[in-house]
Amino acid sequence: GADGVVESVDIFPTLCDLAGLPMPEFVKGISLSPWLANPEMPGHSAFSYSASARTIRTATHRFTIHDNGDIELYDHSTIQKESLNVAEENLKLVEELKLLLAKRDSM
Repeated sequence: GADGVVESVDIFPTLCDLAGLPMPEFVKGISLSPWLANPEMPGHSAFSYSASARTIRTATHRFTIHDNGDIELYDHSTIQKESLNVAEENLKLVEELKLLLAKRDSM
């Protein structure tokens, strides 16, 4: 809904869309115009990169894989939010999110 996750790279394509400008080929994000028209639409996963880690934020979780192999998974639907790493108890979800990050890395 109105609190859905999106990426900052979505801002540029949104502005192009709203201004009626053609979308350049180098654009990585998507236009948020559909969400402006219907704020109740669910958001999409957001990705983040740093010098030593990659992160994906979904509607319910934040997953981070560090270059040294450390893994963090936090469930934002619980009261613990980012105070309890639940990666070891959610190995299937960890593998799914690893695949999403790998897919994004190959884009």
